[in-house]
Amino acid sequence: LAGDPTPHVKASAIFALVKLGRDVDRSSLAPMLLEDSSPWNRRHAAYILGELGDRSALPLLRKAATQEMPEASREQATNLQIQIAEAMAKLGDENARLSLRAYLYPSRPEELETAALAAQVIGQIRDREARPQLTSMARYHDKAGNSYPPEVRLAVAGALAELGDPTPAQEAEGLCDSPA
Repeated sequence: LAGDPTPHVKASAIFALVKLGRDVDRSSLAPMLLEDSSPWNRRHAAYILGELGDRSALPLLRKAATQEMPEASREQATNLQIQIAEAMAKLGDENARLSLRAYLYPSRPEELETAALAAQVIGQIRDREARPQLTSMARYHDKAGNSYPPEVRLAVAGALAELGDPTPAQEAEGLCDSPA
């Protein structure tokens, strides 16, 4: 499957072979990350590079982070940036963690899903320094008493749980029955 024409299959096969200790050519991940027309394929390539744990991929990921994808929607491009930042953080880039934390602050309602994704990633990479921001998001209520939507609060609760905070379990349980 490492020679499969479908990028997701190919990248996943390369990952599996590396994890099995096989000698495999990883070079096809670079054009997938930098040149593929699909933001989904680029995200998957970034994810695989982060999971492989090879710090030599950092320059490639940094280059990918500076590239624009004019054919991608704003949301797709932002999600790609989050995936690249996650991979870079997994490889030890502390600046990538700062970038991920910045996505926790949506400036428009359409950025709420991005904030939820960033919270999930922060939990997965166990960025303990983001705990105060996540706690603030969990407790946030505006003057009218509104809080973040359930999907954002659930992502924040999950991230806090990943960081060892036992209190989000009650919040998450309450959101399971939310009609939204």
